[in-house]
Amino acid sequence: MNIEIIDDIINTDLEIKIYEAMTSIHFPWFYQKKGTVNNIERDIKGVYDAPQFCHVFYKRENGITEKNSENCHIADLLLTAYMDYKQTNISLLRSKANFQCQSPINGNEKRKFNPPHVDLIDAGDYITAIYYVNNSDGDTYFFDDDYNVIKKVSPKMGRLVVFDGNIFHAGNHPIKSQERIVINYGFKIV
Repeated sequence: MNIEIIDDIINTDLEIKIYEAMTSIHFPWFYQKKGTVNNIERDIKGVYDAPQFCHVFYKRENGITEKNSENCHIADLLLTAYMDYKQTNISLLRSKANFQCQSPINGNEKRKFNPPHVDLIDAGDYITAIYYVNNSDGDTYFFDDDYNVIKKVSPKMGRLVVFDGNIFHAGNHPIKSQERIVINYGFKIV
């Protein structure tokens, strides 16, 4: 399984500007009762699902990707940086941001995580990328076909983790940090 970690995909000033924009009172976040909506329900030890806030930059419906936000420039900035880094072009399928607050679960332990999932169940072969907006605890876990954890990546401001979109993965609400903010992408290389 190819899971690539790219640190500092953009410069520090842009990292901070993105964080400040996404935590300002003017950035619209929307409550989502369950953190994972596309997960395939499984009885997996250590899984919990908790509310989070979301912001959809680009949505995908009926195989068509459409702009969904006045803040798409934030998502576009990071995609452009990735395309420059890889010297490639992409076709965006979807982009959204997740804002997870400190774990609301009493007794939450680091080994617990949100439900393993893939982001787009109808997209065929595609790539997923997760950009960490802030430094936080609340790792991202990656699983094999039997839902055993095979890798985990810790949030670090400016870090981008890129992987096959069909790899099951899951986030974890922070325990020590107040917030964990990520921008999630699904795209194809063209």
